[in-house]
Amino acid sequence: MPSQLLVRIPLLLAGLLIIMGGPSLIVFYTDWLWFGEIGYPQIFTTRLIAQITLFATVFLLTTVWLIVNFHVALSAFSNKQSVFTTGEGIKITLPGSKQMKTIALVIAIIVALLMGMYAVTQWLTWLSWRFAVPFGKVDPLLGHDISYYVFSLPFLQFARGLLQTLVILSGLGAGALYLVSGSLTAGLSTKLSITPRARLHLSLLGAAFFLTLAVGAWLSRAELLLSTSGIVYGAAYADVHARLPVAAILTGLGILGTALTIFHGTSSRNWPIPIAIALFFLVSLGGEVYGSILQRFVVAPNEQTLETPFIEHNIEATREAFGLDAVDIQRL
Repeated sequence: MPSQLLVRIPLLLAGLLIIMGGPSLIVFYTDWLWFGEIGYPQIFTTRLIAQITLFATVFLLTTVWLIVNFHVALSAFSNKQSVFTTGEGIKITLPGSKQMKTIALVIAIIVALLMGMYAVTQWLTWLSWRFAVPFGKVDPLLGHDISYYVFSLPFLQFARGLLQTLVILSGLGAGALYLVSGSLTAGLSTKLSITPRARLHLSLLGAAFFLTLAVGAWLSRAELLLSTSGIVYGAAYADVHARLPVAAILTGLGILGTALTIFHGTSSRNWPIPIAIALFFLVSLGGEVYGSILQRFVVAPNEQTLETPFIEHNIEATREAFGLDAVDIQRL
């Protein structure tokens, strides 16, 4: 049975590639002809090289990451196939170590293909970040060059999202493998039980997840300067005095959560992870509530006075963007 499955894997993957990649191949051929006709083949090749680079990088990263995590979880399996007997007396033979390795490999490759195909769509984001040049003008709140918001921030958001997805998928896959192997047991009628090896592995993945939350909270500070929810485009009074400080606190809590989760995996204590989750969730929720209260009861009654500095920032940036700051105004 395992040998037959190994023979079928290439056929299944080939069929999957044809089904999922067929429309893309048609679009590729059409674009190739079009760019050649209008005399800009180098633009097409630049995009193509960027897409191939992104796909290969994300595919290899995802495959290696998942296989390593699955391999660690698969070490909990024995070579013997366990038999599960239902309450009706039906015996079900569970997959052993060899069968689970094959299944895990197939899942890792399929997930890597999907992740790689998604990464291909972000080719312009990657090229914009790679060839970014400074604008020579910094924002008045965080002190970043304006090019950071145009070129770097979208790519950093994309990279963080990919890493966070990898951590979540590897955590779910490793958790499922530990559950099947019996290293992790949980249920309504049974007490949570986990082996030290599985506890450490899942805790390290949890620490990586908290680290991505910390990075996301830090990036959200810059995202506030692109907000469209205020009276003007960009950060307003409530953003600067409520949401920016909360984002900085959440960054620290994400790092603290990383440390607590690692401590959870190396000790027998069960309180670190719940404490880390509760702190991050409560501060995140509390920050939004505080920002809304500040907007409603402090800003709204005196909006013109409190929002004036931010309106001035918006006007100044707009004038510079359209080149109106160099206009010589003469009053007659």
